[in-house]
Amino acid sequence: MKSDISVATLPHDVPPPVRNVLKRCLEKDPTRRVRDIADVRLAMDGAFETQALPPTHGQDGRHLSGMRLAAALVATVIVASVLTGAVMSMSDGDANPTVHVNVSTSVLMPSNDSGSLYATSISVSPDGQTLVYAGTDETGVRQLYQRPLSRSDATLIPGTEGAEYPFFSPDGRTVAFATRGALSRVSLAGGRPTTVCPLVGPFRGGSWGTDGAIVFGLEGTGLWQVAAQGGAPEPITSIGDGETLHFDPHVDADARLVLFSAATQGTRQLVALDLDSRERTLLGEGRLPRLTASGHLVYLREGALWATAFARNVPGPIRDPGPVLQGVESFGLATDAGTLAYLPAADRLSNLVWVDRAGQATPLALESGSYALPRLSPDGARSVVSGSGSLWVLNLVRGGGRALLVPDVGAGYPFWTPDGLSVTFSYIPAPGTGVSASGVYQRVADGSSETELITEEVVVGADWSSNSGLLAYWEYPPPTNSYSIAGDRNIGVMSTDGELFAVTDSPFNERSPRFSPNGRWVAYISDESGQDEVYVQPYPGPGLRVQISTSTNGGTEPVWSLDGQELFYRTLDTNTMMAVGIEYEPAFAARTSEPLFSGPYDRWSPLVGAPNYDVAADGRFLMLRPAQLSTPVSVILNWREELERLVPAP
Repeated sequence: MKSDISVATLPHDVPPPVRNVLKRCLEKDPTRRVRDIADVRLAMDGAFETQALPPTHGQDGRHLSGMRLAAALVATVIVASVLTGAVMSMSDGDANPTVHVNVSTSVLMPSNDSGSLYATSISVSPDGQTLVYAGTDETGVRQLYQRPLSRSDATLIPGTEGAEYPFFSPDGRTVAFATRGALSRVSLAGGRPTTVCPLVGPFRGGSWGTDGAIVFGLEGTGLWQVAAQGGAPEPITSIGDGETLHFDPHVDADARLVLFSAATQGTRQLVALDLDSRERTLLGEGRLPRLTASGHLVYLREGALWATAFARNVPGPIRDPGPVLQGVESFGLATDAGTLAYLPAADRLSNLVWVDRAGQATPLALESGSYALPRLSPDGARSVVSGSGSLWVLNLVRGGGRALLVPDVGAGYPFWTPDGLSVTFSYIPAPGTGVSASGVYQRVADGSSETELITEEVVVGADWSSNSGLLAYWEYPPPTNSYSIAGDRNIGVMSTDGELFAVTDSPFNERSPRFSPNGRWVAYISDESGQDEVYVQPYPGPGLRVQISTSTNGGTEPVWSLDGQELFYRTLDTNTMMAVGIEYEPAFAARTSEPLFSGPYDRWSPLVGAPNYDVAADGRFLMLRPAQLSTPVSVILNWREELERLVPAP
């Protein structure tokens, strides 16, 4: 802090006790500054009461802004100890200092490293006063919460179970969001959500224009537009050559220009669309574009927030862009750029836990890590996991040690050979990551031999048949489509001589096959019904397939019990573990699904549906629980001043 802050600049309605406390908290002289929270609480209780500072009558703006909002936040930090780590910085003569605040939450927000390739889970109201974010609570249910920045707590928005991608109406009174199969809206003043329109694919971001229309993206398609009051959506862009989807749209203030991200050839490009002429202009590399009233284009690129001056009337390639804030995973921004809220980029660590059928969890004696897709060895003594692009073998019985099996970036989807001696895994080519290998490979679990190629086909190995040497797999898109893995995928089986045979042949999205223990049945996921469901069909046949999951909550991540008497899966919205009893005589039949437990356990990308858990012989579940069950949000107040200093507006 380079100069003293005069509380005379505070709005007239800030209470005198708060003025006095703020004056002492922001005192430049350390001998006169409040030392810690204990002294502050005493001061707020009046223990050190002195003559109150006279109120200063100044401007009465439309909303809490500048120092008034900063004062409210700092007071909240002091009194409630809910906002932590507030740091104020200002240059000489500044009337509105930039304030950095960490807002604690009680929920876990989606992250890119957990498979949510496009998830934007936080939004800032146009006036910068309110945050709305999607988060998962201790029961494992993802819902929306609203957090006025002038308050110390968040409020659950009822009826938003399974919600993601929240975004505000232009007046800030309503929030739109996506759930499985529908785009909805809800008033922040109360009431139940109403449906805007059905969705025919996974949602990929939306923006609400001042003309009353919502523009949104869907997996594997162009952009769509629909009236916010409801109606039939109409396409406004189509996928171009080399593109896989359009996402992250942002409608400009006059509702004539839409900025969006295009996934193309392994990169993410920013594009401007003129809604009158439908002319598209390529701007440059990046994603999640946002235009501000100050004339800036703000967007994500390479793990940082970038900004540049932007001419709305003549959009063209980005000139002189540069990073303005490092370590940003996702962000929300007020229209005037006064309030910036973002999720700091950080590894999301998980712990391996045993969970019984009643939902009681017991942690394993293993250090936390960026783990995913655990698979138990046939004897249950070890597990192989993916972790930060590598594969690890974990010892579950002798001290919890771990050994690096495959250090290469791009190795994933591991599982054991039936004899427990080797681990099979897949390389998935991803443009821009340097991964060029593809196919299915195998390596002895103790690492004593080199990796062995099984097939160079671009498929994902999923499971070995225990008695026939057959390998179940699912198709993966070609490298140019690696950012869009929805659509026409089938499952198949590779014979011992390397020949591939299709198990399904449909226009739907089938994946994650698992052989039954007797090798005669294959469980897998399909979106034929319009949402993911778990099915079982005989292999090699003949016979009809049987739907296992119930259509109410769908199903994903199928895993058989070791004796084949049950099939487990997880629901789509409520993250509930389900158990289904299986009968084989006189014919295959599935009994009624039974819910076992739910909780904040990690899931893999829903587009993949690969099981992010496994089942032991004694019926316990090996699962991944986040090491941190809440996600802090970083908020910067009066960020516009900092933005204009770093990137002068045109």
